Amino acid sequence: MKRIFLAILFVAISGFVIAQNTTPRFGSLPKDNTGRTLTYGYNIKGTDAAGVDTIQFTPSAYETIVTGIIKDTVNYKIRSLVNSFCGDKLTFLLTNSSGSDHKVYFIGSGFETSSGTISLTSSKYATITFMFNGVAWVELNRMVQ
Repeated sequence: MKRIFLAILFVAISGFVIAQNTTPRFGSLPKDNTGRTLTYGYNIKGTDAAGVDTIQFTPSAYETIVTGIIKDTVNYKIRSLVNSFCGDKLTFLLTNSSGSDHKVYFIGSGFETSSGTISLTSSKYATITFMFNGVAWVELNRMVQ
């Protein structure tokens, strides 16, 4: 009985130990570089509801685009880094649809930003790009217009 319990415990712990990947999604050996094996994701997160929302998601593609219509303050958080590979890209395309200023926060240990906040004034757009460095999603650039 103890052996079965230890075996189940070992399998459960080894499942939790699997973390982010420090190698690219396409591997580290020379291969065909046409991009045929890469995956692309498009996550439409829609319009956030009234009040401060926290939107959690798990990026699992080489390039992921997240869109959002911001009506008030919203928090974005990476739920898990398990499916993230070094070199993966994550792009946010956000729009402020209301007549007042709102803030967008990138929270949690999954993001490394120059400042974790974006102020989005009325009827403005924001584009924020991150790249996974093997440990966290690091901000590459941001543009608010």
